[in-house]
Amino acid sequence: GTISAAGGRIDMFGALIEQAGTLRADSASLDAAGNIILKATQSTTVSGEISAVGNSGGRVQVLGDQVALTPTASIDVSGVGAGGTALIGGDYKGGNAAVQNATQTTIAAGAIIKADALENGHGGRVIVWSNDKTYFDGLISARGGEYGGDGGFVETSGHSLKFTGRVDTRAPMGKWGNWLIDPDVVCMVGVGPVCPMSFGAIPIVPADTVIDATQILSILSTSDADISATTLIAVLNSFNLVASGITPNGRTLSLTAPHILFDGQIDMTAAGFGTGNANFNITASGTPLTPAALGGPASIGKLVIAPEARIRANSGTMTLRADSEIQVTGPTSPGIQLDMGSGGIIFRAPTLTAVTGPSGAPTLQSDYFGLWTNSIGGNASPSASVVDMDIGPYSATASLYLGLASSDPLCAAGNLCLNTANSGNLSVSGGMWMVSNNNL
Repeated sequence: GTISAAGGRIDMFGALIEQAGTLRADSASLDAAGNIILKATQSTTVSGEISAVGNSGGRVQVLGDQVALTPTASIDVSGVGAGGTALIGGDYKGGNAAVQNATQTTIAAGAIIKADALENGHGGRVIVWSNDKTYFDGLISARGGEYGGDGGFVETSGHSLKFTGRVDTRAPMGKWGNWLIDPDVVCMVGVGPVCPMSFGAIPIVPADTVIDATQILSILSTSDADISATTLIAVLNSFNLVASGITPNGRTLSLTAPHILFDGQIDMTAAGFGTGNANFNITASGTPLTPAALGGPASIGKLVIAPEARIRANSGTMTLRADSEIQVTGPTSPGIQLDMGSGGIIFRAPTLTAVTGPSGAPTLQSDYFGLWTNSIGGNASPSASVVDMDIGPYSATASLYLGLASSDPLCAAGNLCLNTANSGNLSVSGGMWMVSNNNL
């Protein structure tokens, strides 16, 4: 059957909810939007149609301990001037105490959730959440308007996340939106679903989220992506992002976790990607669930760029951040290559450690290289092919010493201090600009 409440509100509460008909709270008014809530103490299953469409999209909440959208389920909160909000199993990162969190949420293949701006406006907001297991195999759309507006925001998260579904946050006349993928542990592999490894005291087991190259291609073809984790991201093997019809110009891929091991390859330079203009943000930040992991709290916020790492694009910006340390290890073969062509590479961390491998120092190549740190350690500094280079202290109250003993009283806080007396030669090819608010 059908229940309608034009521009109004529909609430359904119970122990078990099974919705197989049609719920409509569509609105033709410019200042009214429908609101539909399905909330169960045990399970909520949707296999019918739920619609809260209007000038501005409405709001739909599907909540319960066990939440499922079957292959025939359809939820639409699109709007002429803006997409609405759909909360499936919880709100953003499960952090809204006013919205019940599910223990398990399933979006089956065939299920559709729309939060599009239909004409001129921004895409809406869709959250798929569970405290434990999330399965996402359907389609979520939060597109920007046909004539203007940016794409929306989509989150698919859970302690354990398995997905083959697709998200579309494209915007024909604006910026694409963002897809947040936020489980506990993420293992990114080039081929296949197997990731048999551990990182320090953190094991990576089959229950953890595994993302392969095919999924990365699918993600970036219709949305920017923020792959986040509460404990660890491990990037292994090769992601040679070459696929017919996919143009990542201006696309952004962000990786965020307390601990990140980057020992794989992401390549966006091939002809199939047009000019290959891409942005990479890799951030090691936060507090792990087990503080003793990886040797204790001192290792929190550590980004390890391992010997086989390779990130390449023809232009764009790659930003590497860490709360404690970025460790760049020299190559075996073919070795580390961080190459952004005419773009830029930026390091930001209290400590940068460069360790020489069997074949020498890592290679950094870009038209701009920014280094912001309080300490450079290890037995080799990265070699860099650059046009412009900025080097400075990470913290305003600290000093960065290049070739100068850290105990030198002449190097005041916040300064970059250069001297060749203690550690060999300091050589510069081309011009050097020296700028200071105090003394040179």
